[in-house]
Amino acid sequence: QVAAQTPRQQQVPPQVARNLREGDLLVHAREPLLGDPLVLLRGPEAYAAPGMMTAATSGGSVEGGGARVLARLLCSGRTVEVRASCLAPLARRTPKSSSASESIAGFEALFLTGHEEEEEEEARTGEANDAFGHVELSELSPERLAALVAESWPEEAPAPLRGLIWKVRPYFVDWLQRRQRLRHFMQLAVSLPDEALQRDHLGSTLTAPTLQELLLDLTERDLLVATLLATPDEQRPRLWAAVAEVSCPLPLAFPALRCPCPPPSPENAELSDIADRGFVVHWNAFSALLA
Repeated sequence: QVAAQTPRQQQVPPQVARNLREGDLLVHAREPLLGDPLVLLRGPEAYAAPGMMTAATSGGSVEGGGARVLARLLCSGRTVEVRASCLAPLARRTPKSSSASESIAGFEALFLTGHEEEEEEEARTGEANDAFGHVELSELSPERLAALVAESWPEEAPAPLRGLIWKVRPYFVDWLQRRQRLRHFMQLAVSLPDEALQRDHLGSTLTAPTLQELLLDLTERDLLVATLLATPDEQRPRLWAAVAEVSCPLPLAFPALRCPCPPPSPENAELSDIADRGFVVHWNAFSALLA
């Protein structure tokens, strides 16, 4: 059995540096820009030409050693100078074999698994109503995220015991209140060590997505949807107002996910049919913006 490869382990093919062309979409494969997508502005040959501007004059950072290229980071818009040997094609990962329904069901299980009794108890005691009631003092690091994943899905368990969104929601709310976007979570997910990702498939078939596939395929929109569903109805307008403050596109219609999603059991072992549930729009979340 071949162990899963993470972006940290993957070796950048030597031919990548030779075939770089202006406009290529790439991803950085080394720290401190690990996982950052970028577009190539100048290849090694053009960038080495006399009179070409350097990263120092364009506000970027410089890495030493090897042929260098000029690129623009897609997340921040900064122009940086990086080593060509640290770049990999953005679409280098092989396409996943899981279907759309399996991926959605896997996302539902990973982020939204819970018990109705837990939600009712939290609502009764007020624990579910403090999404904006405190400041998160700690930082969400790769090590902390690995610990939260282990709490949500213990290594010996066949499936998540508690949705990950309830573990990370305090950090997400804190980021939004500090005018930071949730896409930082994807960089943390890429940095997770291999031992934190060793879990079974999230489904009854071998084509069902793995924990690693789900985390690496996440988008900011996915995280916003999960955060919205895990936030009490009366606080959703405040959440969406905070998201709008950071100029992030607001999800409008998305699949009707179950929140909480019942944990798998012998009676509920098969993936539910996502197509039968249709799509939903949570108009109440937009009330503060439409007022």
